[in-house]
Amino acid sequence: MLGHERPDVELAFEDHGGELGMVPHLRVSWDAYWAIVDELVLRVARSKFRPNQIVAITFGGVVPGRAIAQALQLPLAYLGAESYRPSDDDDRRRMRSGDVVFARDLIVTRPGFGNRVLLVDDLADHGRTFRSSLRWLQRRSAYSQGIREVHAACLWRKTHSEFTPNHEVDRVIPVALPNSRTRKMPWIDQPLERAYAVAGIAEIEERVARRTHMPDLSP
Repeated sequence: MLGHERPDVELAFEDHGGELGMVPHLRVSWDAYWAIVDELVLRVARSKFRPNQIVAITFGGVVPGRAIAQALQLPLAYLGAESYRPSDDDDRRRMRSGDVVFARDLIVTRPGFGNRVLLVDDLADHGRTFRSSLRWLQRRSAYSQGIREVHAACLWRKTHSEFTPNHEVDRVIPVALPNSRTRKMPWIDQPLERAYAVAGIAEIEERVARRTHMPDLSP
């Protein structure tokens, strides 16, 4: 499915000013997000590939990776990776893309690693994180010696990505800007990121205050 055609996903346009200018956004609701996670779980479960180890790339792969691992009753490992950093301006949504930086080791809870690994992230944007993560696994002899096959899975793939995961749910394509023939690749506004990374402490405090002062509706 195309990302901007999914139910409960709003296509919006925001002017970020400067070189960015007008940018399309896919505002993903909580209902849409969980629907996409469910669909990824089913795609993996119904495929011919039978992983015996899930590796979730943090942060984006944590939720879908955990969902797949728990649904299929498989061990889960976390690979700490960072490729986007906050921009220098005040727009909390803007991130600077750079080299992928990894944690020194995986977080694992079971000995051994398994020979068929599923690498999970939320998004294949340009594909750098997936490619670098695969190389990271291959260069770690403690894990690579036992690995025979690695598949990748994600919730969204932007069509300009140089890496195509084996399992994906929604494709994200460039969309036309209002009153223009220009097309741009949308940003994906995920609900968890909006709630914490974008919101900031002040908005979180307001949410808590609203809940605290809600009237008692019990009979």
